[in-house]
Amino acid sequence: MEHNGSYAGRDTWDVAYTGSVCAYVNMYANGDSVSQTVNTVPGQAYHVDFWIASNHCCWGPSYLTVSFANTVGFAEWESDIATPANVFSEHDFITTATSSMSTFRFSGYMDWGTFFIDNVSVTPFPGPALNFQHSGSNLILMWTGSFILQTATDLSGPYTDVANAVSP
Repeated sequence: MEHNGSYAGRDTWDVAYTGSVCAYVNMYANGDSVSQTVNTVPGQAYHVDFWIASNHCCWGPSYLTVSFANTVGFAEWESDIATPANVFSEHDFITTATSSMSTFRFSGYMDWGTFFIDNVSVTPFPGPALNFQHSGSNLILMWTGSFILQTATDLSGPYTDVANAVSP
């Protein structure tokens, strides 16, 4: 694990989400980070899952971003992360690796406070295999597995299920 301007390590004083140890990060300057680079397969989708908490002991605004493979999958102000203090909340996102090495990074700012990190996992995501077929003026979507087709007017959502959508 690498850190840039941050204090980081294992925490056995506070309560971890599971087990008896979690990681902690104290980020005192804008852009501080803790990261780890792992082997990935270019073009493979990955599911990133993690639990975070904050002790809410800061002197001003604080911010946290979580990224993997150059995709920011989580970005929130500390006050929105978990309430009350030291209560863990789960977050996840899916992204696609673009190279054979991808970096997982927690970065941000918290003046005199601490972010706690636990149960981080990065696993290949076996998303649905999609096929497309034209039938006259219609486009037929076909997929494998028990996935649900959803729609939104904006990429950031909100998403709603498409009624009666099933793979042929």
